[in-house]
Amino acid sequence: MRKWQQEKRENRDNFRSLRSTARKHSESNDRYLKSIDEKEKEFNSCLQTFLETSNKFANEKGKLEELIKKSQDERQECEKRAVKAELRVLQTWKETESWKLRGNIGRAEGNLSVLRALASSSASASPVLKSQMDSWELFISNLKKQLEKVEAEYEQKMEQVRRGARDCLSKVEIEDLPWPQGIVVSIP
Repeated sequence: MRKWQQEKRENRDNFRSLRSTARKHSESNDRYLKSIDEKEKEFNSCLQTFLETSNKFANEKGKLEELIKKSQDERQECEKRAVKAELRVLQTWKETESWKLRGNIGRAEGNLSVLRALASSSASASPVLKSQMDSWELFISNLKKQLEKVEAEYEQKMEQVRRGARDCLSKVEIEDLPWPQGIVVSIP
């Protein structure tokens, strides 16, 4: 019987040892489950915070995109208005300079007409008047060339502005031609 009692005692010790191990494993399992539950709650809390933040930023992103679009539209509108304004300024300058040159051409042609009338009425002063008429004809020709040049340069500047160029807003320089000697109807 001793062998049997010995086995019984060993079995009891093994049983106690296994029960103790099972209890430790059960306690560890409970701790891990509790830790998992806590981590899951923490995860859900972080996930909720993330989703709220994400939605907030998505809303802000949408608002910013709307503002950007609106700003781009306003910028384009401002650019269109700026182009129109530059074109108007250039057109006004062109018309002003053309008007001045056409006025000078008209006055010079008036002087030339007076000289021609004098030349046809007085044969003796004809060589002197011929020289003066040539000067006036050359002056008128130069004014007409200058008029064409000014109008072409302003048209070129306006076309550059239409194509999107900037810094074209400058006056075209007009050469100040000296008026010829002789009869002067009116000098500006």
